[in-house]
Amino acid sequence: MALHRMRTINEVLRIIQEADPESAITANCIRSLCKNGTVRSVRTGNKTLVSLDDFLRVIGFDEEQQSPTAKTNN
Repeated sequence: MALHRMRTINEVLRIIQEADPESAITANCIRSLCKNGTVRSVRTGNKTLVSLDDFLRVIGFDEEQQSPTAKTNN
């Protein structure tokens, strides 16, 4: 069974901005993708936990590139 790397919306945004400082992706964009079901997510209290792997797949992240999560602590 694969374990999804779940991150908050702000953490996903930070990871994307570290990989691409000029990215046009916003927190609202991530929130919308979660709300309409395009990206797997779970509401827990006031937080939305986003599947980082699903989000990267949706935006077309090339797995042959360096992982944008290389600098993060799991």
